[in-house]
Amino acid sequence: MTSFSVGLFRQLTAHRLAQTAILIELLAAARSLAEILRLHVEQGAHFTADMAAAWVGGGLAALAFAAVSTLLYFAGRYRSAALVALLMIPALVAYKAMAIGLS
Repeated sequence: MTSFSVGLFRQLTAHRLAQTAILIELLAAARSLAEILRLHVEQGAHFTADMAAAWVGGGLAALAFAAVSTLLYFAGRYRSAALVALLMIPALVAYKAMAIGLS
């Protein structure tokens, strides 16, 4: 078990961490945009474009973070790309608290 965890830690390079961070950012964007479909099915005729706008804004913010991370990745700044992904998490939580509410 110890050799497995040591081997796994060696494989987690800055390059791999940046790739994982970009994947997580794209998954966050997809989840935000898919939430619109879930709300539309759940609320039916009561679903308005104003309700969808907040989720679209969150999805676009996640895509913007992913674009910055991708540019940093291709520039060879792997740790900076991972840092941008880490900064995305509190930024989207703050956006959700302001625009959508924490319920």
